[in-house]
Amino acid sequence: MRSRRKKLKYDAANCLFMLRPIGKHVAVPSKTEITHIVSHFRTSYPAEEQCHNYVKAHVMGARRVAEQLIEQLARKGITVNRKLVFATIDLHDAAKHVEGVDHEEAVAEKLSGHYPVLAEMITRDPSLSARNLSLEHRLFMYADWRSSGYIVSLERRRRSLLTRYADVARINSSYRRMLEFERELKALGIDTRVGNPLRETMQMLHVRKRTIPPQLPALKRK
Repeated sequence: MRSRRKKLKYDAANCLFMLRPIGKHVAVPSKTEITHIVSHFRTSYPAEEQCHNYVKAHVMGARRVAEQLIEQLARKGITVNRKLVFATIDLHDAAKHVEGVDHEEAVAEKLSGHYPVLAEMITRDPSLSARNLSLEHRLFMYADWRSSGYIVSLERRRRSLLTRYADVARINSSYRRMLEFERELKALGIDTRVGNPLRETMQMLHVRKRTIPPQLPALKRK
């Protein structure tokens, strides 16, 4: 007899238990430190301006997603360490344009001495189980998935990744984790529909849409 997979029940009580904020005790770099780290990779490893512009647009889109979700969670009485979420978003792709290295590992190595929690959040594989992950960690991963230079659905992001990377199993596993988190948020009454800020992003960056490539080339992992 074919076994049936147990269907998860996404009710408010279960989801509140699963959404565990990390708290405000975690060390987070200041805005000045974040700017310094981003500048370090940009000046040490020069790249075409359009690469930097794409990363900026991606970060701004992810911040937009996270901001709207955090505001809604706050209205539900769920406090999130905003600084930690935004610092992770700001830094996770700082070395995206550096060839021949794992960009996440490169950033994490620079952070690990003073900000180990942040370093772990950046390098944690989103395809792995979400068990024991903080709410901040899951918010970061979800916001990262929803931004692709502009804000997209999880399904559209999955299709985009499948056209550029060969690890189908890992991508699909990550997609399922993000979809599970999205369902948990919806069960709490959180609206995950986020306006597309592409036009505002372009205006803020003072660049034309055509200068941002659809995606950066995939970098080989060591």
